[in-house]
Amino acid sequence: ASAAGHVELPGWSPEGGDLASQRLDAKLEARVPDIAFVKAFAPDLGKVEGRVTADVAASGTVGAPKLTGQVAFQGGRFGIPDAGLDVKDVQLTARLQRDRVDYQGGARSGDGELRLTGQTLLDAAQGWPTQLAVKGRDLTVIDTVDYVALLSPDLRFRSDKEGMLLEGELFVPRARLRPAKLPEGAVAPSGDVKVKRRDAPREAPEAREPAGGGLPLALKVRLRFGDQVRVVALKLRGRLEGN
Repeated sequence: ASAAGHVELPGWSPEGGDLASQRLDAKLEARVPDIAFVKAFAPDLGKVEGRVTADVAASGTVGAPKLTGQVAFQGGRFGIPDAGLDVKDVQLTARLQRDRVDYQGGARSGDGELRLTGQTLLDAAQGWPTQLAVKGRDLTVIDTVDYVALLSPDLRFRSDKEGMLLEGELFVPRARLRPAKLPEGAVAPSGDVKVKRRDAPREAPEAREPAGGGLPLALKVRLRFGDQVRVVALKLRGRLEGN
């Protein structure tokens, strides 16, 4: 790994007054040619590959810097042997455009692929407004003797100072569930899980505020099954369908 950079404050002196209004000229270049060291912190992973590059410049003032350049992760690949996964062509680029950050990324697993796009506005007063979109088709999420499943996600995420929203659809076009044995017992849901029925009255907005005072999170995600989702467990044979 390597890193180099410089910071210049033209005309600055310790007695120069307000540092926040001081002009700024800075640059950073960094390279991590191999992230294989990550495996030391995640021993369940298989082979880990990828490289990180950063070329970022800052101008404007110390109190209101304008950032340009990009940070990129490229050539990524990792395996999860217990799930039979080999995720390839992993890449994510964050491009800094003075007042915003644009994201673009993707990955492949099995015969399927995943794409990510998005943007964050560099506006702290509005809670760093962010929008992300994740779309994929026939992405292998598990491939073992007992379980095989493909997933086609179409998700959208938005956040700002008012809260967060995750919406969209998770489509399972094909899956085979063939466990060697059934689990010994059921696990009860945690105390903060609520089941909402169609005929239930709407809650007042204040009732959904999180007790800890953090940003509220709303989920509107539909799970939909294709016509090739099959279950074979002991004497049970059937299909899951619907949404």
